[in-house]
Amino acid sequence: MFSKKARKGLLGGAALALAGLMAGEAGAAGAVLINNTVCDDTLMSVQTKWANIEHDATDIYFMKPDGAIYPVNTETDVKDQRRFYVMSHGNSSSIGSMSNSDFADAFFASQTKAPDEMLFSTCNAADAPEDKPSLLRYVQNKFVNTDGWPEDVQGIGSLLGAPGACKLVPATNYRYVGATFRVGPGVKSGINVPVTERMINNVNTLWVQEDSYKEGESFAEGCKRIAGGDTDFSEFAEFLTKAGNTFGEENVPPSEDAHNSLTILSIFEGGDPQDTCGRDKPCPTRE
Repeated sequence: MFSKKARKGLLGGAALALAGLMAGEAGAAGAVLINNTVCDDTLMSVQTKWANIEHDATDIYFMKPDGAIYPVNTETDVKDQRRFYVMSHGNSSSIGSMSNSDFADAFFASQTKAPDEMLFSTCNAADAPEDKPSLLRYVQNKFVNTDGWPEDVQGIGSLLGAPGACKLVPATNYRYVGATFRVGPGVKSGINVPVTERMINNVNTLWVQEDSYKEGESFAEGCKRIAGGDTDFSEFAEFLTKAGNTFGEENVPPSEDAHNSLTILSIFEGGDPQDTCGRDKPCPTRE
């Protein structure tokens, strides 16, 4: 769904070493971390599909508003993941329903090593409010003295986030491969505005339409039910697959009948890359 605003992740020492290596390999491809903003609209589902396809990040975890993290579709412990793709709405002060500092505390508590990489889809993740750190800086500061996966290094390898509003922009129309998050992209020339507006309306309508997810449930209702669970969030695997296929199928051209967020994202081009910081560069702050 696109709002009006949206429009304008052996024995003894030998055994331990082997266990560590295996854990690293298990999480080497990457993981997606979602939160309750997955229920706001279609974008987090589509972005999760992008991470699956473009970065082989197929392990998914759900962070509750209290910061607890639960697996969705994997037996790999979240602490054994090396790369995270964090899919969430947010602003310069918060990510989802959590403050930036609370998110950093919760994520740090879930880890025993500093990750190699964290990419945030969150708008303004690299934008520091007055007298405060950015979200990226809060997370960076939590891990600054924590050993990382590579030997003899400390801190998170790299953190990526936008200093403003951002969008997932396909490199090839209606395809995930090569798509990247861009800051302030523009609309391509020659776009059929009435058709685009119709597609946006189709997406918004289908997201809340009765029976669109399951009998008696819209996608919005089903998502909120799953997110409101206690400790079992495995149904998110089914939900994300269905939402991704419904709203993010590849190679769907624009039409008045289309309800495809990936097609809508393909109207954008240009913009700046996300900011990158990490072991060799401090993340943005206005402290």
